[in-house]
Amino acid sequence: MIDVKEAVKQASQYVRDVFPAVEDLQLEEVEIANGDGNWNVTLSYLRVVQLDSFSPFSAAKIVGEVLGSGKYERVYKVVAVDANSGECQSIKIRQLQ
Repeated sequence: MIDVKEAVKQASQYVRDVFPAVEDLQLEEVEIANGDGNWNVTLSYLRVVQLDSFSPFSAAKIVGEVLGSGKYERVYKVVAVDANSGECQSIKIRQLQ
């Protein structure tokens, strides 16, 4: 079984491989999932804001652009890492509530 440090390392590398434009990758939380044998590693990173895309934060994005502070938004992903092999199984969008 891999430990939490290895799970985070594997998840971080996987996210960088899948999303090469990742900036400011940060660890948010880690938990071992009961029953499925996975580490669930939540990571966040910055991505360039697309002003023409619909988002509940569109107004905030436009204001940020005008003020020069809204070029990026933080995106959250949950990576499932197999606790036995260390292989990444999935990446899912983490919805903030």
